Amino acid sequence: MDIENADFIIKYENIQEDFSRVLNILNIKQMRALPWDVKTTEKDRNFLKYYTPKIQQKIQFIFGDAMRCLGYEFPFSWKMRNLLREFGLTYE
Repeated sequence: MDIENADFIIKYENIQEDFSRVLNILNIKQMRALPWDVKTTEKDRNFLKYYTPKIQQKIQFIFGDAMRCLGYEFPFSWKMRNLLREFGLTYE
């Protein structure tokens, strides 16, 4: 993932503002706001439970540099698992 050569990065937490800014830069009139439909239910809020340790490793390998560059961090439990793995221990 090469974000250093990106002209603009749209962050999800600012998606409407960032999208509007890109359209403005490109001199494109925005016809309507982005559709927004929040479907997360209370039971789905803990999305981290869907990431197995193996998937966590892959995600950190693929997106780690971009996450750091953009100022994001992986969940604390993932960091603990990595640290303990270095010492041959497990974290559940």
